[in-house]
Amino acid sequence: MDLLIETKRNSDVHYKVMALPEDELLTEVRAMSREQLIDWLSWNDRNGIYKDVDSMAEFGNVMTKEEGEEIMFRQIMSEREGWDGRMDGKLIY
Repeated sequence: MDLLIETKRNSDVHYKVMALPEDELLTEVRAMSREQLIDWLSWNDRNGIYKDVDSMAEFGNVMTKEEGEEIMFRQIMSEREGWDGRMDGKLIY
């Protein structure tokens, strides 16, 4: 990988959260505001529907903070080998 790209990736908060251990990731995700969750989810999944205006048009409702937490945690953890599909003991996947 290009050194410039790798340096940017290592300093970007969007990527940093992805590298956290599971317990730290859970703490970080729960500490994020709903707007921060929407920002991260929109960045990570450009085809997803997370912004309120898009969600209202498509589904007639908006994502709750709790739903955003689960979606973000699942998107990150599902890429990790051995993840059991749970978030803080609750099956989410």
